[in-house]
Amino acid sequence: MNLMSLTQNAARLSAVTGRRLEAANGLELIVLNFVDEKPVALGVDTETDQLVWCDVPHERLPDIKETIPGIGEAYGLTLTWSWEMKNQQGYFDAVQIEVTDESLTKSVLLQFKVAASAIRVFRVVETH
Repeated sequence: MNLMSLTQNAARLSAVTGRRLEAANGLELIVLNFVDEKPVALGVDTETDQLVWCDVPHERLPDIKETIPGIGEAYGLTLTWSWEMKNQQGYFDAVQIEVTDESLTKSVLLQFKVAASAIRVFRVVETH
């Protein structure tokens, strides 16, 4: 299962888990977990400083909601939009997802961006 298929299937996000880097402020791997769907994993290619879709590890990774404030608000919401983002040099360096409730009144935008060979997690907020 890939992110586009999960979006088309309106999968519900159940958790985001990850493996933290000891030497850097970020993650070396994140796993997006969904209700009744196979999870998808993002890692970092340290040679090119890009994101890569990778195999989900067999080990159980900790939920990152304990260290990333507000990410738990996305849990239980439906994957409505997803983006694979490339920078001006053509490097795949970010994934963004939007999850919403059924009425589309609650929306959470999360971005997973690689910088300095570590995945950083952002919550994108609309400003007026």
